[in-house]
Amino acid sequence: MKLFDIFHTFGSHLGVIAHCATRDHEGPDRSSREFVIPMLSPRNFAREASPQFCKGESYEKRATASDISYKGNIGIDGNYGCNLMLVQNHLATLYDYTVTFTNGAGLAQRCVCWLKIGPHEGINGFFQGNQVLEFSLPGHSRQVLAIDTDSQGGCACGSPRVPVTAYGQFASSWLEFDIANAANGGWSGADASCLVSAFYGLDIPGLQVCSYDMCSTVNPGGTGTNAYIGGMENEDGIGLNIPPGQVQLVVTVGYGGG
Repeated sequence: MKLFDIFHTFGSHLGVIAHCATRDHEGPDRSSREFVIPMLSPRNFAREASPQFCKGESYEKRATASDISYKGNIGIDGNYGCNLMLVQNHLATLYDYTVTFTNGAGLAQRCVCWLKIGPHEGINGFFQGNQVLEFSLPGHSRQVLAIDTDSQGGCACGSPRVPVTAYGQFASSWLEFDIANAANGGWSGADASCLVSAFYGLDIPGLQVCSYDMCSTVNPGGTGTNAYIGGMENEDGIGLNIPPGQVQLVVTVGYGGG
């Protein structure tokens, strides 16, 4: 299954390397709220008291998967990015789609997360100033990110801050995610990528993302396994393909290899 289409966008003063979440087949066209179960289980009762995405309002789907600029879920009018939410670690099981960041090094990290589509609906969410949220990740600590249905984006971390290119694009090593893609039958995907840092000759820290027994790994310095590393701009199908259902990604920031 084709997971990610990689493309370059170069303007006269702007260099961009990014992945776009597209897939070979299209599933039913569903909104992010159609999975509500009429009879609440104990887990659903608990969720009633937990923070809700976008204040419980549903987003409006705006595009198709055949479009390279597929928007998916970017929040609601007046509340861009409310489909990404930091939650307390003990609440992780109350959400269907989560990323648990673990700092594998003793060095404190600063992390940013973004959506592929920026706040003004360009494919530029991964540029400084367009990020949805930021958080600190002390050494050997954890932080949970909850993600709403049909969301495409990424995260990067760095110490003492996330490095950027001369054009303001986030560098470091990226987690990229495509969660419960509504145009692809609810399939999800994720990968580790160092394409930006490799392209611009910047430092490449280790990062690993795993789901059950599948992992995508960038090693310190830029080697990797099942990940996008330097020179793979035209590759696709790399990373994790996850069938419809709950997704719990585990990301090790400051991954040391081995």
